[in-house]
Amino acid sequence: MPRERDRVDQTSHLRPVDLREQQASEPTRTARLSATEARRAFAEALRDPTSVFVALVFAGGVGAALAAPFVIGWRPLLHAAPLIVVAIALERFELKIFSRTRVSVATVAYVAIAALHGPFAAASAGLFGAISSSFWRTDQRKLRGKLFNLGEFALGGLAAGVPFAFLGGAHSGAPQATVALAAVLSGAALFLVETALLSTVVSLATRRSPFRVWLREFAWLAPHDTVMGLIGYGLAYGYAASPAASTAAIAAPLVAMRVALKQYLDEARAHVQDLAQKNAELQAANESILSMHHELDLTYRGTLEALIAALDVRDKDTGGHSTRVASITGMLAVWHGVKTDSKEWNDIHRGALLHDVGKIGVRDAVLRKPGKLTEHEWGEMRAHASIGYEVLKDVPFLAGAAEIVRCHHERWDGQGYPRGLRGEQIPLGARLFSVVDAFDAMTSDRPYRRAMAYEEALDELRRWAGTQFDPEIVELMAQQYLEVVAWHRQQAGRAGVA
Repeated sequence: MPRERDRVDQTSHLRPVDLREQQASEPTRTARLSATEARRAFAEALRDPTSVFVALVFAGGVGAALAAPFVIGWRPLLHAAPLIVVAIALERFELKIFSRTRVSVATVAYVAIAALHGPFAAASAGLFGAISSSFWRTDQRKLRGKLFNLGEFALGGLAAGVPFAFLGGAHSGAPQATVALAAVLSGAALFLVETALLSTVVSLATRRSPFRVWLREFAWLAPHDTVMGLIGYGLAYGYAASPAASTAAIAAPLVAMRVALKQYLDEARAHVQDLAQKNAELQAANESILSMHHELDLTYRGTLEALIAALDVRDKDTGGHSTRVASITGMLAVWHGVKTDSKEWNDIHRGALLHDVGKIGVRDAVLRKPGKLTEHEWGEMRAHASIGYEVLKDVPFLAGAAEIVRCHHERWDGQGYPRGLRGEQIPLGARLFSVVDAFDAMTSDRPYRRAMAYEEALDELRRWAGTQFDPEIVELMAQQYLEVVAWHRQQAGRAGVA
């Protein structure tokens, strides 16, 4: 163990030197880390356009507000101090309208200050108003949002002063109508600048069009700030003669306006909440109806499939035929451009599924006869298309399918039955079905013959295209040949026939 003890002694001897080196290097390392983290944070901020925009708005607005004493001096700001106090008080009692929108009557004070002392004084008032609105609250707004508000309010005040700056001030000697117009423009300028900045920052954060944001959330407030501009001009006119008296005189109307606005907003909010509740109830009812419709549709399908299964039991030679041709006809309809589960698609699918329902009116002696049919028996067999139509036509949800059932033995050249329709006189569903029906019949085993090879059946369809079959449908079948064959082979249980 002496080696271990020597190691401890050696370590103890060197420890003070190591500690001094570590202490000497620690501030340097910390400084390097801090500088690196600062550069990284700055780079991250530059990659975030919202942060960049907020920084620009903050710098521009606060810079304009802080420049006021150097541009116009302290005297105008001291003269406007009571109005700034009014703005601070009014911003403390702003009203929340929706998630991002708040409104106050402080515009009156900003326009009055802009009229009396110009843009920079109004920018300073806006900065104080923003401090009142954003920093003297206990809400959970993020710091970035509060900094944005500082710049936004100040730039809004700056914009409010521009019309009066062009006029030379509210007491420039211009006609009263001109000054009143400048007051309206002042309120409008404040509104447009503030809402444009808000719409832009919301757009950057949500990736929505800023103009759409403005139209949806802020445009309806335009009359509010316009009217506030006129009232602000009235306040400025009286304030120039008697600051204390005019401030006191305007206080009561402003409080009344604020109370009236709150009552209106409370009523509107209650109305909106009532509409939202009714909309939720309607949506729940609609979902319930859709669910019931879906269940009813499943019941319809189950009933139809049970009926077809009963027919297949009666005609053992074609077991499963109706289900197969209905599925492939539905696939072909989609490839042709019919939307799945549309009324047209449902009519086509149901028509294909029920195409032989009229055979319930054909005698077993004819339907199951092993030999050739006589001419009279062929007439009886051909009647099944019309019988099926008569069975289905008066059932509301099967009326569209009934027409396909009646036409499923019509031919492209007009030589089919029962009505001898030609070309596009034949419903699309029936033209689709006839191609699929023939393909399934040729590629399925019968007691009197073996199933035909798939490629041979496709050649046969092409041979009769333009006479028995719609050539466009045959070509569509050829284009989707591999998918049709794969599906048919799986459903029919075929394995080795190409």
